[in-house]
Amino acid sequence: MESIMNKNNIIQGLKDSLVPIFRNKIQEEKLTFKGDINCFKQVTLRWLDYKVRYITQKPRKVYYANSFPQKLKFHTHRALTELVSKIQLGLDINPYLSNTLITNDTSHLKSQQRTDKFYAHFGIHHFHLPINDFKDSSDFLNNRKNNCWLFAIISKDWAGLIDITPHTSNNFYDLKHLESIYDSWPEILEPYRLKN
Repeated sequence: MESIMNKNNIIQGLKDSLVPIFRNKIQEEKLTFKGDINCFKQVTLRWLDYKVRYITQKPRKVYYANSFPQKLKFHTHRALTELVSKIQLGLDINPYLSNTLITNDTSHLKSQQRTDKFYAHFGIHHFHLPINDFKDSSDFLNNRKNNCWLFAIISKDWAGLIDITPHTSNNFYDLKHLESIYDSWPEILEPYRLKN
């Protein structure tokens, strides 16, 4: 009985020491968080949701899905070329992600405001690319609704570009993205396969 109490005290001590660390990280990154800032579960979920979706800066090889569009609008192609170059050089590509990386809040009452579900379910990121002329990437990233989406899988060593679609909700959870992954890199979907 004493060893169980000792174990529980150690676990509680660990939780108590992690809360201020995660709370400070949430504040440093200016993440939206409306939950209980002293609650271990809430601050941990918020920090980990951000940390898992955040793409570390390191050089990666870039691969294109078999069905990746061959023809793009000039400005979209220009922005894609810039993004691909940043991926290959290991530069920061997080600004191209949805701003929900910062604004989603795991403590939010509405589930659609908690996390990026396409990423949570299948590890598929969506990046924003312009459809119109732009001066630099901050120009179109500040007006994301007029952009298109680039769907991609980012692993430790490579990036798999899946598709580019218009920025509309009907395109977001389109199963054709999974079909494209299966046709190009079937091993990625192996963990999701139902087995007898």
